[in-house]
Amino acid sequence: MPMNNSAAQAAMDWMPDLGRELLHWQRSYPDGPYFKSGLEFERYIATFKFGYDTFLLNHRKSPAELQSKLCHQYKDGVAACDRIDWAEAEMIVSATWARLADADSARAAIRL
Repeated sequence: MPMNNSAAQAAMDWMPDLGRELLHWQRSYPDGPYFKSGLEFERYIATFKFGYDTFLLNHRKSPAELQSKLCHQYKDGVAACDRIDWAEAEMIVSATWARLADADSARAAIRL
């Protein structure tokens, strides 16, 4: 089903400020359910980026709808040395999608 013009325009009018977003997650990641003691934030960066990339490509669907596809894309597209367990990665993907889907947070995180 084709998007109406306003939906298509809205989908292309903004892009997350990845630097700002990573700073947000760096400050809050120890409180996340995916956090494992002893892992530095740098270990999570590729997974956060994967969450943002997949949101931009699939934002009309929920992570739950794409769970199997996302798992395969994560394993195929993120280097083994940068991956964390999918159970934790899935939580990060859901959290990034929820943050961007939330209008107030998205406005604070984007550059027009």
